[in-house]
Amino acid sequence: MAHRGAAAGILVTALLGVVSCGGSSAKARTAAPTTAPPTAAASSAGPASTTGVAASSDRVAVALDKALLTPTQVQAALGLPTPPGPQSAGPGALPQGPLDEDGVLGVLPDATLFKSAYDAAGGGVGANVTYDASAGNIDIDIAAVKFATASGATSFNKKVLDLATTLAQGRTAHDPGLALGVLPVDQQVILRVPPSVITDPSHETVIADLLYSDGALFVVTMLGPPGTITDAQIVALAHAQDAAFTALRPSLGIG
Repeated sequence: MAHRGAAAGILVTALLGVVSCGGSSAKARTAAPTTAPPTAAASSAGPASTTGVAASSDRVAVALDKALLTPTQVQAALGLPTPPGPQSAGPGALPQGPLDEDGVLGVLPDATLFKSAYDAAGGGVGANVTYDASAGNIDIDIAAVKFATASGATSFNKKVLDLATTLAQGRTAHDPGLALGVLPVDQQVILRVPPSVITDPSHETVIADLLYSDGALFVVTMLGPPGTITDAQIVALAHAQDAAFTALRPSLGIG
């Protein structure tokens, strides 16, 4: 699938709530800054750093990028026959690798809707990786953002979830499998956003968020035809990301 542009959320989403990944039917975003997509060779080894206005050499951004799932880790978590590839190049491609604040906001469909809330919540640098799992007809995006405090990240995530369930008509369902990190129980949810003109016109967006005591927020997103992405898949991907971050956390120095 080629990349998708619009969505309503975290960081995606969704930071944070509803995100758009790569896909064939998407419109290109017009306001968000973008960087050159990683090469296939770089992506096969894991999250790849990028150059451009959104890229960051900040040690926290670089550390978060190292903690994002690699193609082989995604393959294992979802039981895919082959590792997913990188997002396709083009005007709607999402910023990749270690990102400054503009890069993080560039993952959102309309940064102006979130910037003031993001700044007020203590949002900082981050990282993002987008994969195209053509074998499963799905797109995967994992974003990580460092907030000054976990409480700031919690408040921002709540605002985005609220927007996703109103503006984007998403629905949330608590899942005990998402009792990871320090998000409050009411945010330990699977968010499903239906196809629409403000997200993706033909694909459902499914999101799970993870937050840690040092203010690191991860947004795990999958896009696919409605009804094809199961709760078990998004939870499995979230668990894989939790395991990857937990294993590297002592050496990342992001606290």
